[in-house]
Amino acid sequence: MLQLKNITQEYLQGEAKISVLSNLFLNIKENKNIGIIGPSGSGKTTLLNIIGLLEEPQEGEIFINDKPCHSLSIEEKTNFRKNNIGFILK
Repeated sequence: MLQLKNITQEYLQGEAKISVLSNLFLNIKENKNIGIIGPSGSGKTTLLNIIGLLEEPQEGEIFINDKPCHSLSIEEKTNFRKNNIGFILK
């Protein structure tokens, strides 16, 4: 199970602040297939990086299988990712 609560991520582009994800809430139950679609720059890769514990959101909480992953250290995230998260790149 994946649960994201109040995920916010912004980037600076020059002097402008770009809000990519704003107060995102997402619940995905076990055994579900989902697709993430949208135009270039809409936050798809940022979202996947946050779910994969590769990028830390500026705000919000990440729960994977009911484990609070947002408070893990870098080493703990690496070990959790190694044992619980898979990536398929195409």
